Amino acid sequence: MRLLRAESMRFWARTLIRWAMVAGLVVAGLVVLGSWTTSTPPPDEVQASMQADFDASVKDWEDNGETYVADCLAAEKADAEELGEPLDYECDEMGPPVWADYAYFATFAGEGLSTVQLSLLLVALLTLGVGVTFVSAEHTSGAIGNWLTFEPRRSRVYWSKVVAAVLGVVPVTVVMVGLIAGGSLWAYDHHGALGRFDLDQDLRPYLEMWARSAALALGLAASGAALGSLLRHTAIVIGVVAGWAILVEAVAANVFDAIKPWTLVTSMNAWIQGGTAVYVTECDATDDSGMLCDWVEHPVSQTQGGLILTAVVVALVLVSWLVFRRRDVA
Repeated sequence: MRLLRAESMRFWARTLIRWAMVAGLVVAGLVVLGSWTTSTPPPDEVQASMQADFDASVKDWEDNGETYVADCLAAEKADAEELGEPLDYECDEMGPPVWADYAYFATFAGEGLSTVQLSLLLVALLTLGVGVTFVSAEHTSGAIGNWLTFEPRRSRVYWSKVVAAVLGVVPVTVVMVGLIAGGSLWAYDHHGALGRFDLDQDLRPYLEMWARSAALALGLAASGAALGSLLRHTAIVIGVVAGWAILVEAVAANVFDAIKPWTLVTSMNAWIQGGTAVYVTECDATDDSGMLCDWVEHPVSQTQGGLILTAVVVALVLVSWLVFRRRDVA
């Protein structure tokens, strides 16, 4: 415990880490401010204009709706006869105007929730960076060698650093996640703009998303500490992470559809959102020896995302530990 307390003090002694925490809190505040601004209803004159346009469209449909449907059916029939094949212009789906098509108001169920989910992912990435800089700085400066002089048991040193990184980000993670998720929900609720988000039915899943986001942040903090120890330089870690993001998450995932459901970005989205979906291309041979391709939705469950992320975190931490036990730190 004394070693862990010492590592925790070293964690908070780093100026860069403290500034990163402050920056994260500022960004969280800006997210809430953005939610407040976005959810604010438009001025009365704008709403009046929307209402006037909607009323005019309703009257036009009442006067000419049957004619519009008849014209659509006639065009469908004429074009089908000309082409010699059946057509469907979806004339039966024509109907009176819908208010939502004329009055655009941002809602929490629409814009707000997606913004919160993206912001929570950024919180997790911040903790990754904090974990990296905490451990890699000691390797870069050579302080880790001096530290091992006083405490030669490498496993204890390594695990104390990983745990200190995780515990160190707990307070700011809780505050940031609570501020972003709670503040944004409050802003939209204050303006009566929750949309289809029902507080009675959807609040519990939303709170569970908070908890999963915090857990992801702590896991990435441990991964950051492991990467910092393994690669020993923050710049190298940034290069490796950026290279992975570009080559695997962006390029390879778009070239090879089969890996889309298994990427880290997809897994993080599935974990935070409680499940997600990716679209892959599936092709079948046609009678003319050609290929007919279509976009197919592939669901990715929260469980799958969580298992993949857990496996990656555990693998990184264990590999880094094994390397640290045997590598020359000089």
